[in-house]
Amino acid sequence: MLGTNTMMVILFIFIGAISYRAVNENNRQATVIAYDQAAATTFFLYVEQLDGFLSANPTFTGSVTTQIQFPAWLNENKDIMMYVENGRGYVYMSAKSNVYDSLVSRTENSSMIGLTDSNSIITNLGPIPKPSVIPQNYIVYMI
Repeated sequence: MLGTNTMMVILFIFIGAISYRAVNENNRQATVIAYDQAAATTFFLYVEQLDGFLSANPTFTGSVTTQIQFPAWLNENKDIMMYVENGRGYVYMSAKSNVYDSLVSRTENSSMIGLTDSNSIITNLGPIPKPSVIPQNYIVYMI
């Protein structure tokens, strides 16, 4: 039979292991939330840059991602793309639910943001035809 001291040591090891796991899970969740918030903020900075580009180049058509000079303080995000077709600008990235939820919340459920299926951008007002360069399952903001 195990002594009282041995039982106490086993109990403390067990409690320590559970506590360690809980702290690690909380840290992981906090990291995911911080990444998603940063991605949403960067996404809107891309929207702002594309809006300025469209104002200066109203007849441009095609990919804009490599055409724009970003401020030095803004790290380029290779996941975010920009495209212009028929005078309308599109900023898009692969769908991540927390990023999408943050964008919808920040735009107060704007009809200019949606998720793509194979043919359309699904907004809160219904589907809008999408350019063929934008893949399925992407978040899209339209300018």
